This record gives sequence, structure tokens and C-alpha cells, in this order.
Amino acid sequence: MFYDRIESGEKLAKKITQYKDKKNTVILALSKGGLVVGKAISSKLNLSLGLLSVKKIYSPINSNLIIGAFAETGEPIINDQLIGTDGISPDYLDREISSLKEKIKNSNINQKLIKKNDVSSQSIIIVDDGINSIYPVMATISYLKTQKVQEIVIATPVINSEIIFKLKNKVNHIYYIYSSTEPFTVDQFYEESFLETN
Repeated sequence: MFYDRIESGEKLAKKITQYKDKKNTVILALSKGGLVVGKAISSKLNLSLGLLSVKKIYSPINSNLIIGAFAETGEPIINDQLIGTDGISPDYLDREISSLKEKIKNSNINQKLIKKNDVSSQSIIIVDDGINSIYPVMATISYLKTQKVQEIVIATPVINSEIIFKLKNKVNHIYYIYSSTEPFTVDQFYEESFLETN
């Protein structure tokens, strides 16, 4: 349990000190909560920091069920097994993806952070405040591989243990403080709540 995202980032920084002062290494946060964690790591390790726009796609009948995601201009990563069930039709997915892409286009959240083309040939540390769904991370990995990055590392305070198993052959390293075999919400691990905005 952490008090807040700053504390979790400072603790996580101690696990990846080998990247301290590395000029070719960039921390890439995946959410606003991840950005707080990333800033704490960036401050401790003197690393560049960026925010990647990753949009989650939710079930039309269960707002807590993530059925896919995509990052920037990358291809969506979808749970194909759910298509055709519970109102998850190809038309629904097309509408959602189109709407979310428009949000990315109109967003100015990346201002004063690294530009997307700055990640080429860099070692990328993907940071989030907790990873309880594989789709946002997989979408990010898919996007980064199109950018020809040198190395992909995941660093997060808490992660689902099944996701570790599924990702271990897709990235170079995975660093975390807690892993859970049970489903969880990220806020469970923080005393101070954080209002997440997708």
C-alpha cells in the first residue's frame, strides 16, 4: 500500500537505478496517474519524461470492463473473443475508436513533454500507476515497435501476475513492487485517491 503516486514512483525508482542519467532513456507515462509516478521517477533518476495518449475501449454494458485499447496512431488491440457478445459489435468498436481518436487529435496534453518522434532509437520505460489490464500496455508496445525503439521496459508499482507472464517475452524487462493474482482496481493500492481521466 502506498500513500500516493509520488511515494510509489520514488520507491519504484530504487528498482531501476541502472537507468539513472542515461541520455538515451525516456520515461513514457500511460495515464495521468502514471504521469505522477513517472515524474517522481524522472526526478530521482534525471530522465526525460513523456506522456503517450493511450485510450481504453470499454464494454457498452460494463463500464469497468476494458475490451481493448490503442496508443496514438497505432492499431487497436482488441479482445476478439468478446466481439459479438453483450453488444460488442464491429460497429460499436468502430464508433468508439473513431470517437477516441478524435479526442487524441484534439488533446493538448502532450504540450511541453517529449514529441512522439523523440522515442526512436531510445530505451523506453513504460510507466503507469498500476497495470490491471493488458490491453493498454499491449497497444503501447505495438505502437513503440513501429517507432523502432531500442529497448522496452515496464515499470509499475502494482501489476496483475498473469499480465507479467503474458508480457515477459514481449519486453526487455518488467519492474514492479507488488503483483496480484486477484483482480484489483489501481486505487486499492493508494491511500490517497486519484481522479483518473481517460
